[in-house]
Amino acid sequence: MTSEPITLANMLDFTRQMTLFYLKQAGNVDKAKTFTIGDYTTNSIQWIIAHLAWAETYLILRGVGNHDYHKSWFELFAMGKPSPAANKFPAYKEVFSTFNQVHKTAIAIIRDLPDAALDEINHIDLKLAAGQAKRIVIMHCIRHENAHTGQIGILLRMHGKKVI
Repeated sequence: MTSEPITLANMLDFTRQMTLFYLKQAGNVDKAKTFTIGDYTTNSIQWIIAHLAWAETYLILRGVGNHDYHKSWFELFAMGKPSPAANKFPAYKEVFSTFNQVHKTAIAIIRDLPDAALDEINHIDLKLAAGQAKRIVIMHCIRHENAHTGQIGILLRMHGKKVI
């Protein structure tokens, strides 16, 4: 029987596969481009990828694994921060590389957890509506990426790309 940490790691990785599918569909679109709809300006694809790298670091590397990993640009893309001007973004290649490296480390952290560790309180004192257990933080990370992946899909349509 597959352990719960392995199942959670597989779900996070399955979610990432969908994100990567959409990013492949992006091709050579301007990943820093935003769109304005009424009074609202969207985030760009590049902002979303940088934010997902920050979030997976915060939630899994720090929150679950108690590992510190830092990029000088992470705080620009942290929760609740206003979107920086595109000229403040790191190069997309660096963002994408970090996005992939953080994910690889996150998957390893989750897969190496004993089942009992899922019930432990997270290391960042994150209080979600469902609780503070590492399990809840991992589940939140999965749904968080999935929500942003949907945003990427919408942005691709706004770029004129056929997604599916």
